[in-house]
Amino acid sequence: MYSHILIKKNAWAFRQSNNEAILAALLTTVLSGVSSSVQYRFNNYQSPDFSFGLYLFVLVFSLALSIFVCYPVTVGSAGWFSQAVRGNKQPVSSIFNCFSQTYKSTVILGVIKSIYIFAWSLLFLIPGIIKSYAYSMAEYIKSDNPDLSYDQVLELSNRITKGHKGDLFYLDLSFTGWYIVGTLTCLIGNILLVSPYYLSAKAFAYEMLKSEAISSGTASAQEFGGYGQSPFTDYKSF
Repeated sequence: MYSHILIKKNAWAFRQSNNEAILAALLTTVLSGVSSSVQYRFNNYQSPDFSFGLYLFVLVFSLALSIFVCYPVTVGSAGWFSQAVRGNKQPVSSIFNCFSQTYKSTVILGVIKSIYIFAWSLLFLIPGIIKSYAYSMAEYIKSDNPDLSYDQVLELSNRITKGHKGDLFYLDLSFTGWYIVGTLTCLIGNILLVSPYYLSAKAFAYEMLKSEAISSGTASAQEFGGYGQSPFTDYKSF
């Protein structure tokens, strides 16, 4: 069964014993946050030369950056962390594997996922948030089984998160204080501790949801590319 405490304990132990997680988290955070940073800085930049055309260009540029660069990195990072918490060591450079192996299908998944969440958000904010958690395991599923189509990935993510969207929201919420403290250390704390801790916890959450879905018959190990065995059943020291 899903256990918030078990996820956090395993993630903390993993982070403490795996320094490569720092580099993986750093690359993920920097590269996946580039598009948001570009748009944020532009929105806060005042200039007499400002025009709607320029704003539209930056908006399209940041969106393209997010879809064609940042999202494949996010999927690659999910793959690295999920493999790492299983004890399968891979070079940190593997977070870029999507660019050479599954780039087209990964981009399509990112586009469709964004469209779906945006469409649900038009029904007010809460449905969009709910769907974002329903599809939150898509990157991990895609990295485990690249052969699945985008609709199969999203459907499977929706299936394994059923009844656990609130748990995943609480997991994110539990890191709010950590990120505030990390920010007060000029982001050094976030880089060295919080980001790798958080990404490890997300990977363990995926493993637990996957294991629970397989045990209950909600999903099969084959749907996850054969990665069906949970890396932990109790507190594990790495």
